[in-house]
Order: sequence, then C-alpha cells, then structure tokens
Amino acid sequence: MYNFYTLQAYPIVVTTKEELEGEIIFCPPPPQIVICEEAPKLTYPEHWGPPPNIQLRDYVKLPEPYGHGSSTLKYWIEENQKNDTN
Repeated sequence: MYNFYTLQAYPIVVTTKEELEGEIIFCPPPPQIVICEEAPKLTYPEHWGPPPNIQLRDYVKLPEPYGHGSSTLKYWIEENQKNDTN
C-alpha cells in the first residue's frame, strides 16, 4: 500500500487470492532509447547569396522545406523563390 501523505510504501498482508490480485500494480515497460542520426541541414541555393545577417527575434513557419525561423528569413526566401520563378 502506498501512503500518499508520507510518500512511503508500506507492506500489507493479504489472506485471499482476490485481495492479492487487487494489490498487484503493473508498471509500464521502460521507454526504448532510439539513437537517430542528425537530420541533414538544408542549405539555400548558392546564387541566393548569404542569408540576412540581422534578423528579427520572432519565430514563424518558413516556406517548404526550410522549417521555422525569423520573419526576416521568411521574406528573404520568398523573394528569392519569386525571383527564381521569373
């Protein structure tokens, strides 16, 4: 039995099988550890030049497949993608 107030476990004596089955607590299996390789870093096309040095400290969704970043970076990517389509 577990005492909630003292945070200690006390043994109890049971006399029947039904009492014993009511006291059995099955713990979930421990989580499996999965080792993953680092995701490949996405790079921008070279003809875009370097990304902006000064960026806002906000966090927005960037155009696919670039993930998330600042809105300054978002507008820079959108502008370069628009220039590439023209």
